[in-house]
Amino acid sequence: MERLVCYILKSLLKDDLSNNIKIVLNENEEHISFNVSIPRNIKNSVIGKNGKVINSVREYLRTISKKFGNKRIYIRINEI
Repeated sequence: MERLVCYILKSLLKDDLSNNIKIVLNENEEHISFNVSIPRNIKNSVIGKNGKVINSVREYLRTISKKFGNKRIYIRINEI
């Protein structure tokens, strides 16, 4: 699941900027949490206008989470 999130977020960016993303996975019995650290200058590309891009990623991951025991998915965006 971590590789999938990494692939999706890096595909939203240009190749030279995609190496600046750091993803930390925290998982327990009830939920899966992704802490994504992104530089300020590329944060808007990942979040999108009014959060539409990141909300679409969250929604996609929620549908996939049914295969992983129906856990809740959280994505937190942090600035570096």
